[in-house]
Amino acid sequence: MKPFRVKSKAVMRVWGGRRLAPGSSEPIGERWEVHGENELENSSETLDQLSRRLGRSFLGEWSPDPEAGFPLLIKWLDCQDWLSIQVHPDDALVAPAQRGKAEAWYFAEVSPQAEVIHGWKNGALSRAQLEGLKPGEWLQHLRRYRPEPGSWSYTAPGTVHALGPGLLVYEVQQSSDLTYRLYDWDRVGNRELHLRQGIEAICQARPEPPVEAPDDLLGKLEILCPHFMVETVTGEHSWSPRGRSFEIITALASLRLDGHLLEEGASCLIPADAGTVRCGSQGSWLRVRLAPG
Repeated sequence: MKPFRVKSKAVMRVWGGRRLAPGSSEPIGERWEVHGENELENSSETLDQLSRRLGRSFLGEWSPDPEAGFPLLIKWLDCQDWLSIQVHPDDALVAPAQRGKAEAWYFAEVSPQAEVIHGWKNGALSRAQLEGLKPGEWLQHLRRYRPEPGSWSYTAPGTVHALGPGLLVYEVQQSSDLTYRLYDWDRVGNRELHLRQGIEAICQARPEPPVEAPDDLLGKLEILCPHFMVETVTGEHSWSPRGRSFEIITALASLRLDGHLLEEGASCLIPADAGTVRCGSQGSWLRVRLAPG
């Protein structure tokens, strides 16, 4: 099977802007580039359906059960206001019915005033302390910083976090919609909070096991976790997925991948059984795939 593209999907979010879907009357916070519900570019078949039909010949030998559908979500985020302070559960807490949610961020653009909330300022709180927090008090205990443009950050399940205004972010995550809001900035509209589930996700999160990097890296390894891995690659390369994992290539500058010309920000999928592929760019590109398992 040859490399192919899927149709992206714009998603409205109260904290979003307009740059991901120019002309939209609604604030678009996310553009889902690769997701199980996205249809193939020249077909009405979804990526989930393709994953179940072809199984590991498409997903690769490192993939979890193909019947669960496509395992990752790749998206861009246009943050024009604070996202909620939130946390995600791990696989063990929600198995077998659902996936947990680990995620990684690439900070493509960072305004001078932009900030991120990520983890505890002075050590983790106990369950009793967490249960005693009033909504706005979460902020007193959380670490805030300005990320460097072009940098990466990994968010393991159980890590309290939030993205702030002035960020354009590329995100790789397990395909899961399990987000537990802990505080929503007293935003008008009163979106639901999930304090009980969120505190459970924090307290029950298990340390992730170490993962050994494979022997076929093409560039700089940015993220390696039990669920996926990400490389930044520069220039031109020929390689084969070798049946290990499907791969997602995202252009940070225009590039050509076999017969596909990708504009900046666009993505293309390489099936695990694709054979030798060739990708080249004057700039850098991202290579995302499942982690060895």
